[in-house]
Amino acid sequence: MIYTEHIYKTNTSNFSVCNSVYSHPFDKYADKSDEEINDILIQLSCEEDNQNLELLNELVFDERTEGLSDSCIELMRSLLHPDPKKRMTSDSFLRHPWVQGLTASWAKLDKTHSEQSMHLQARFRKKILKKFAEASSISGESLDDKSRLREIFNAIDLEGNGVLDPNELRVVLRSAGEEEDTISRIVASLDLKQDGGKVHGVSWDAFQKVMNMKD
Repeated sequence: MIYTEHIYKTNTSNFSVCNSVYSHPFDKYADKSDEEINDILIQLSCEEDNQNLELLNELVFDERTEGLSDSCIELMRSLLHPDPKKRMTSDSFLRHPWVQGLTASWAKLDKTHSEQSMHLQARFRKKILKKFAEASSISGESLDDKSRLREIFNAIDLEGNGVLDPNELRVVLRSAGEEEDTISRIVASLDLKQDGGKVHGVSWDAFQKVMNMKD
């Protein structure tokens, strides 16, 4: 990003930590371009301090953070403060109680990870439905016809071995217009069949489960 490095020129490692929580803290649905995110960063740098914080709350602290502890949210606010002079330093970050594992709840962490996986699986479903709906009569909102779903599975299964391996998943997501960084996260969120430690891919049953999930 052009302006990220300029505006957030200090504590960039801290910003990266928050960047890993979602696709990007300012990109809720992982559908903004670099230019759009740059515009948000410029806006944050130009607003008054109280307006900065209001915009930050609107962009980041929504239903995605509802399951996080107060300590974790306080940490994120410090890391994402628009003013570099008020942003948490690396030393303070390392000493923070949440980072030290003194306040984090494993139950809440697991819940957040599960919700993120569901969000990415829903994105996979929508991309696949949209791609194949353009070439057939499939509805973009539902897929009750099991035989049609099987046709889609077979079309993605380039090797014809009954399992969608990570490479096949990447191929179809690229053809559906998904961005590379999001593709990797989507593939990682899917239920990949494993055999003796070797990843085979998404089975037919797992594919049906994802494609029939409700938003």
